[in-house]
Amino acid sequence: MSILKTLHRRAGSYHLLWDATELKSTITYTINFSWPGTYNFSFMSQVPIGSDGILPDKYFIVRVNGIEKFRARGAYAWEAREIFVGAGPQTIEFTTSGYGSSDVAYLRDVYYHAYGPIPTIAMIEQTKMPKSLNGLKNYNVMHGYPRYQSTGNKGCEVEFTALFNDISHWREFMGEIYRPHIITGDYGTYGGIIPPNEVDAIRKGTLVIAKCKLISMSQAGIGVDGM
Repeated sequence: MSILKTLHRRAGSYHLLWDATELKSTITYTINFSWPGTYNFSFMSQVPIGSDGILPDKYFIVRVNGIEKFRARGAYAWEAREIFVGAGPQTIEFTTSGYGSSDVAYLRDVYYHAYGPIPTIAMIEQTKMPKSLNGLKNYNVMHGYPRYQSTGNKGCEVEFTALFNDISHWREFMGEIYRPHIITGDYGTYGGIIPPNEVDAIRKGTLVIAKCKLISMSQAGIGVDGM
């Protein structure tokens, strides 16, 4: 069980790179996050398949503070990605490995999201250690459209109980439930979504006690510190 924990919600966004830019050399940005947040980017790669028909060992790679967070092998159409980071200075690095003269990668729409603590939560308690997911689950979270998440060793769930001392605070929390969240504790930092069907609330007097489950793309036991 975690002792120190806070829940954060996505706030503002700030652009670092707008137009499509060829990744001729490593591109690096450093942001000092007051709270946990995310880096977001879109990439595209053009890597021909070898004459033997095998996908070559050529990669588009993203690192944060020197730790590899994402890699894409071969050719990709434009694809958007999001990487959760902790508080403090966070350096993101975009680079390639094994690329030759005929290979090219592009980067665009690089920005970061600032997150902030949710002041309407009186307390978070009974947080369990992150638990690995197993299988394919259906989460109805994207504006009413089903969202499928491939799980396994690349995903986890974090269970926690949030206390609200006013019903209006609870309603405000549920009104923003579709926005991404980040939970921090002595087990690490995990970002993801809180599906409404994974929120079970009861009322005791003026208190609202909500048992929630955050679904994260991070591996259990690692969080934002690795893949």
